[in-house]
Amino acid sequence: MIWLTWRQERFEALLLALTLAAGAAVLIWTGTQVWGSFDHLGVAPCLTGLGGGSCTDTISSFTVESASQQQVLSWLAYLPTFLGVLLAAPIVLEIEDGSHRLVWTQSVTRGRWVATRAGLPLVVGALGVALISFLGSWAMQPTDRVVGPMHPGPFDLQGTVPVAYMVVAFAVTLFVGVIWRRALAGLGTGITAGIALHFAIQQWLRPHLMAPVTKLWVGGPAPFKPQDWLLSGGETQVYDYVNARGQHFSLDQVTGLCGQATGQNKDAWGACLRAHRLGELIQYQPADRFWAFQTLESLIVLAIAVTLLASSAWWLVKKTS
Repeated sequence: MIWLTWRQERFEALLLALTLAAGAAVLIWTGTQVWGSFDHLGVAPCLTGLGGGSCTDTISSFTVESASQQQVLSWLAYLPTFLGVLLAAPIVLEIEDGSHRLVWTQSVTRGRWVATRAGLPLVVGALGVALISFLGSWAMQPTDRVVGPMHPGPFDLQGTVPVAYMVVAFAVTLFVGVIWRRALAGLGTGITAGIALHFAIQQWLRPHLMAPVTKLWVGGPAPFKPQDWLLSGGETQVYDYVNARGQHFSLDQVTGLCGQATGQNKDAWGACLRAHRLGELIQYQPADRFWAFQTLESLIVLAIAVTLLASSAWWLVKKTS
């Protein structure tokens, strides 16, 4: 069965190797650019408190220089979805044309056929995506140290999450192919559903996998670190102010009381907030929750994938005639 699986997936294996090579090349090239900027600008001493008074400008310059590379790396976050669909394609094609029934007549049990045909591509795909994840972690290490690894984009190309999304894309493609017996429908649904699931979790579920830290900022140093993932307040441009009685005020309402917050009147702005006993409500996810978030999201995605894989296997073994 292993030899037969290899024979049936030679083209897809070659395409997988080429895609992984291309993704790895982009990561290595982009990572080299990011590391070059990090070393050239001398960011490392600033992160240890030894960079002197010019560190604000240094970190700002690095953030600007690495922005374009970050966009390239963020697009690669959807590469695992494409690979999962690619690996499932030969199986759903075989199911569509019915050639798997011939294998079942050659002393190969249905259970063994399902386990080998689905298991071997998943193992190969997981190893390939793990390599991409490793290179992604290396390429993003400088920006992780400066702005943190929790933001959408950097988070999606590191750790265990890429492998989980590869598996779920494979599972969706296989499930639709088994039930519908149409390869094109399976491939299209696999790509669409894989990307949609990834986007939905990234935007709506991930910020709430753990209760965010909530603090009231009434002046002085920021209550969060630059590497933390802000959910409200600060750079997110979503402001919420609370007074001593727990009443909430929008930025427009506070601006009406205290005027515009600019560099010239920063002290007056802070004094006005204190006079009205107003504080900015800040919600964020600490950067040290990275692996906790990776584990939780991976388990959720893998639970969906395992359910679909088990359903596909049951249908093939019990329901396919």
